[in-house]
Amino acid sequence: MNNKADQISVLLQVRDEKSLEIDERLITACLDIQNEHQYDKDRNTLDKMKTIVEEYIVSRGGEK
Repeated sequence: MNNKADQISVLLQVRDEKSLEIDERLITACLDIQNEHQYDKDRNTLDKMKTIVEEYIVSRGGEK
């Protein structure tokens, strides 16, 4: 995989093959976090990912 577009394409393809209802914006936001911190020695992106997912759920009318 050479670029971000390839990564997103693969993730969207898997989403479609598995018939998952995951918004492309959520996938892109999570991928962005991973790409931003991929070279951090002590990266811990779990909290950031959790925040993004919770915000997405709330924006769709759900609860944390």
